[in-house]
Amino acid sequence: MLLDLLFWALDNPDKYGKGPNLVVISKSIKEETDFVTTLEALKGRHFNVFLALPDKFQPGELRPRVNARIQSRTVMRPSSKQYSPER
Repeated sequence: MLLDLLFWALDNPDKYGKGPNLVVISKSIKEETDFVTTLEALKGRHFNVFLALPDKFQPGELRPRVNARIQSRTVMRPSSKQYSPER
């Protein structure tokens, strides 16, 4: 996944000061890994990094390293206004 992320970043450079958006949805993530270091580096290069983690996950150091932390149930829950499979 890390290699795919790096290739994606090369294919989607920051244009006009408005960095690309990157949303990572993960069941768990360790704080001191190459993956987190890469997310931090992308944030430093004006990528908008959003990290969706389980509600019970308590990241101590991740908050400053990404633009936002999102509860994964918020991302995965269909809203009647945004998504309706019957349509």
